[in-house]
Amino acid sequence: LGLPKWTGSLEENTRTLRAAAAFLGCRIGISELGAAGSEARKLVNSYQRRDANSDKYIDKWPPPLSIAPRQDQEDIDEGYYDG
Repeated sequence: LGLPKWTGSLEENTRTLRAAAAFLGCRIGISELGAAGSEARKLVNSYQRRDANSDKYIDKWPPPLSIAPRQDQEDIDEGYYDG
């Protein structure tokens, strides 16, 4: 798009995201995830949902990796996708 990289503070980012969400009719909550193993990290899904939301996996969690691939969280500088 040719726009400069955003250089705002965390507080500015939060206000911008909340304003955009409110404009679209949403309410959001924001929290730092913290280090691996922290309580806040438990709020993040470990598996992609895809077809795992169907009722055939209610008693068989976690579903097979072919249905819902696992998403591992790592403390790294740059993200990657190995799918």
